[in-house]
Amino acid sequence: MVENDEMSEDDEEYIQLRMAFPKLKKVCDPMATDPGNSSNATNLKAVLEEIKMPILQKYSDYLLIPSFLHLTNVKNLNSDVLCSVLRCLEIILNNVQVDNENQFWKIYTLTFQTIYSNSDEEYASKLPEELKIQVVQCLIALFSSATSDTLKAVYNRKYIGKLSVVVYNTVQLAKKEKCIKLKVESLKCIQCLLQLRDAKENSSPWRLQIAELAMLMLPGIVSCAVSVATSTDTLNHKIIVESVRLWGGVIGLVMEDRNSKTKGKTDIFKLDSSDIPSSGNRHNPREADPQDSIMNDDWLIGSGRKLVGATEKMLSLQQHQHWRVRQQLATEISHILTVAPKNMCLSAKYLVDALICLSQDDNIEVAKKSKTALEKFSKTCELSDGTKKLVEIVEESFYSLVIKLPRIIHGVDLSLKERQLLLLGGYIDVLGAKYLPGLLNSSQHLNRLLKGLYTAATLDSSSVSLLEEQAVRELDKEALGLQRVWVTLKHSNTPRYYSTLQSIAKKLLQFSDTGSIVHTFLDDFENQPIHRKEITLLFSMMFSSEPEFPMRVDHDITGLILKTIMEYNLWDLPVNIQSSEQRVAAQENVVQICLLAELVAVLAEVEGADAFSPHLLTCLYPLLECAGSPLYAISSAGFASVGVVATIYGGDVGSLVGQNVDYLSHHVTLNLRHAHRNPRVLSVLSVIMNHSTFKVFPPLYEIVKDVLVQSCDTFQDVNATAFLQVFVTFVSRLLEWGKESDE
Repeated sequence: MVENDEMSEDDEEYIQLRMAFPKLKKVCDPMATDPGNSSNATNLKAVLEEIKMPILQKYSDYLLIPSFLHLTNVKNLNSDVLCSVLRCLEIILNNVQVDNENQFWKIYTLTFQTIYSNSDEEYASKLPEELKIQVVQCLIALFSSATSDTLKAVYNRKYIGKLSVVVYNTVQLAKKEKCIKLKVESLKCIQCLLQLRDAKENSSPWRLQIAELAMLMLPGIVSCAVSVATSTDTLNHKIIVESVRLWGGVIGLVMEDRNSKTKGKTDIFKLDSSDIPSSGNRHNPREADPQDSIMNDDWLIGSGRKLVGATEKMLSLQQHQHWRVRQQLATEISHILTVAPKNMCLSAKYLVDALICLSQDDNIEVAKKSKTALEKFSKTCELSDGTKKLVEIVEESFYSLVIKLPRIIHGVDLSLKERQLLLLGGYIDVLGAKYLPGLLNSSQHLNRLLKGLYTAATLDSSSVSLLEEQAVRELDKEALGLQRVWVTLKHSNTPRYYSTLQSIAKKLLQFSDTGSIVHTFLDDFENQPIHRKEITLLFSMMFSSEPEFPMRVDHDITGLILKTIMEYNLWDLPVNIQSSEQRVAAQENVVQICLLAELVAVLAEVEGADAFSPHLLTCLYPLLECAGSPLYAISSAGFASVGVVATIYGGDVGSLVGQNVDYLSHHVTLNLRHAHRNPRVLSVLSVIMNHSTFKVFPPLYEIVKDVLVQSCDTFQDVNATAFLQVFVTFVSRLLEWGKESDE
């Protein structure tokens, strides 16, 4: 019975073979007789898709005959015909398996010789791009269709010459050609030739065998990948993505941590500057034939040292404008740190730093991929005995960064400044609430960090106008046109730089010991007047509401900040100039007052109406003084802050003034007694009247009478303009109130 079944299966296969042959002959004959016919490839593909793989495999030799026939006579064929022949060959290879070593090498040699000449190094450059693309695609199809046994035989050191010549020429195509598709396919071809596209899953049973071949070509392949990826900013992102994939794949293949005997576990992630070759002290002693190299510990250590420079250069792509490039870079960094943390230990710091920077990326996909990679690497470190943990690496790098941060911020490279601030923010994320407070308990770490932040937050006051405008401004108009002219960072004024600095400030509040960090800031605020503007700005950044940063409100802390910044001498700064020497100081004072007004509004929002009420009366009068200032910057900051405070209490400025008119009238009356010493009281009065209703007319009437009496004193001539402004405002408001009452 079994024999009958077997016979029937054989009969069925025989019938299928008989039925398939005429169809195959119908498409193979034109391939042999008319190779240039463009329809050959279309017809061939249609027929091959109809026939099952096992049947096609039986006819694989027959299918290849037309291609062999023409590829052995390439000199007699033009490029169009060759393209047609190679296209048919590619279709065949995509549908059958190459299960014979000799057949593999025959296809390999015939395909490659169409663009290669021993006597002419520039031969390939003279050929059409379409032909070169087709050759590369055929080679990809060949390596993809070869069986495991065939590839195992192919990846032998005795064939290094055959393999390396194709790798070399494919590298040249990737580096020199202009066509985007040709560059991309060339890079894919190198990956396919070394089985890199599957190697990351460790699916190749002969991975070590391939690695022992790839090690001989490692310098050329890595330099190709790096030079192509970093050649120009305008390069198509697809080319860069494939270059990055090639770089990560070949390093992971060759440098993978296998059974290492001489390298102890304690060396993992240990970075010694003496191990990294400097640009001025590189020498190459006479070495043996590279083909005799053995992948032992000495070779791996030497290669790891030489790869540091290339790694640093490739990692510059973390700032690339296309998110797919940054995402691929994160993938390859993760791959290298996963498979080769020991052998790539000299580059580990740079790889981790790049991954941390990418975890701060604006693109969600890139940030997610990088954070996942960091978590994976952290777990790898935790599970490996005797290795440095990720937190330990970050703690060392954190201190190193905060030491050099002021020098970097003072430099001219804007992208470097942003990158280092991103890195600092990433370090804080990795340390988190678990490790950051302990690290900042060290006065060295904390002082270095604050020095770096003060430098990064340094403000440029030179563009602030000191031109006085004698006019009563409207709150709504000012709020709509507000541009924070008082916040211009000196070392970089890009939105990304500002947002990164703000993110760092918020993370400090989120992860550190809030009381400790705020008290340190306040101590510096009192003892280092030169940094008051920067500290005030950092406080505003810390406490400004952002949905992605959960705010921990400690009313004692915010109350202490308010108490500190509401000292009168901080607001009563000279903003008028009598000589050019006073200009710089006056501009800095304007910025300081604006920042203080802004911080009051920020803290009021954080506190909320109930918690802020005890501070309202202390803060309201200075804010109204700012709002009434003849200087645009101070007036804008004051109006904006008063508006925020009014919103907290569920109304507008008019209702806020009305609710607190008794307190304000008292302050105005006291200051009016010595108006020549308190000229800003007149501006406050103008603002109050401009945002009041008729209900507050009685106290205002008495105050204006007092102003009218004082204006008659001859020594008040210096404030004549302000007095007139009060009278104009009072009369105009009376007219408006009269119209409202008539209606």
